[in-house]
Amino acid sequence: MRILQWNDKNGNHYYVAKSDEQRIITVSFRGTSSLNDMLADLDSRKVDPDASLGAPVSSSRVYSGLQSVIIPQFVNADKDLRAAMEANPGYGIMLTGHSLGGVAAHLFALYVRANIANATLTGVITYGEPISMSEDMAEWSLGRIGRDRYVRIVSSDDIAPWVRTSDGEFGHAPNGHVVYLPNPRQRNMQHCERADDPRCGAGQPCTKLGWTNHSWYGGMFVGKRQCLYGRERKNPLLDTPAPESSTVVASPRLIL
Repeated sequence: MRILQWNDKNGNHYYVAKSDEQRIITVSFRGTSSLNDMLADLDSRKVDPDASLGAPVSSSRVYSGLQSVIIPQFVNADKDLRAAMEANPGYGIMLTGHSLGGVAAHLFALYVRANIANATLTGVITYGEPISMSEDMAEWSLGRIGRDRYVRIVSSDDIAPWVRTSDGEFGHAPNGHVVYLPNPRQRNMQHCERADDPRCGAGQPCTKLGWTNHSWYGGMFVGKRQCLYGRERKNPLLDTPAPESSTVVASPRLIL
């Protein structure tokens, strides 16, 4: 895979890459990485979805903070994706991201469906994606993306995919696919056909959840340490030693 465009300036958190072997263009969104992102993560006000996402069901709502830091990125992401598509005709489009970046990938899929008619959306894979929208909008989004094209990957004990307001209005699409990692430091996984399947972490009390495994997936740490691979470690919180059974890969950072 070769990176075509890296955009991490002025509030943008994504890169565009391509694989000639797979004939795929990938847009990968990074997660929370600034104070502005953190403040947005905490803003749980409910607002109407941005018009650029299409025409969801009338009761659809999204969290204001998440939408406010994600939607502005789509101006440049649209331009960069179109340029990659023009240079690589016939390639499929894969969208991915971790944490806040997972929400960005999810919403960008809706944006692509509504605004880039000639895009062939191959898949949307998110890692540790938080709840960002009302459950009815999430279910509507499955139809727009294609149920079998959208997969959420969840690490055990990770609190990020489960945080929501207490009124029960917001949630992940009940009929969405989930891949669950019971031990994210290893490669074992469980596939569930529904988001509410307890085999994939649904129903766990929040007292048993935390942030320890939020950046671990299949033995890989998808955090800042990937950029520091081979360098002197300076932050023990970001650079927790990996167990012997895991593999840390030197590759571009997805999130902090």
